[in-house]
Amino acid sequence: MKHNILLDELRAAFLPVPIVAAGAWEQRGRFYCDAEEYGREMDGKTWEQLDPQFFARRSDGLSFLGTTYIIAVLPLYLHLLLVLEPTSPVRWTLLPQLTKPAPTDAPAHLFEELTIRFDELTQALTDHQSRVVAATLRQFITAAPNEADPAQRALDRHWHAFDAIDPPRS
Repeated sequence: MKHNILLDELRAAFLPVPIVAAGAWEQRGRFYCDAEEYGREMDGKTWEQLDPQFFARRSDGLSFLGTTYIIAVLPLYLHLLLVLEPTSPVRWTLLPQLTKPAPTDAPAHLFEELTIRFDELTQALTDHQSRVVAATLRQFITAAPNEADPAQRALDRHWHAFDAIDPPRS
C-alpha cells in the first residue's frame, strides 16, 4: 500500500465515531446481496477500524448504503482511493458516488435518482469534509494521471469549489 499524505486531514474532518449498522440498507439497499456481511463488518467500528481489504472488495456496497452510512465509511474509501492501485475496484464505485450527474450521463433514466443521492450526500457533508474530498480527488489525479478522468469529472462538476484544505490545527 502507498502512503496517504492526506490521512491526518481525513482524521480531522471525519471523526472516528462507532458505526451502528442497523438501518444501513433501509434507504436504498434492502436487496444488496452482501448486506448482512457488510453490516457485520462495520457495526460498532469507527472508519479507522474497518478492515480495508474487506471494504475494498465490497466497495459495491457504497451504491446501496443510505446517505449517513456512506458518510460514515467515506473517509475509509477516500483513503483507499489513494493507497491502493488506481485500478482497484474502489475507484469504480467511489468516483461515481462523488460525481454530480449530468442529464447526458448514461443511464439517462437514473438521472433524477442519482441527482437526489448526490445532493443528499453533498448537503450532509461539512465544508471541511468537502475540502478533504476535493483534495483527495486532486491527489488521485496527480498520482494516477492515466486513470484520472473519472476523478477529474467529479472535481469539475462539483468539488472544485472546495479548493483548499483547512490549515492544520495547533
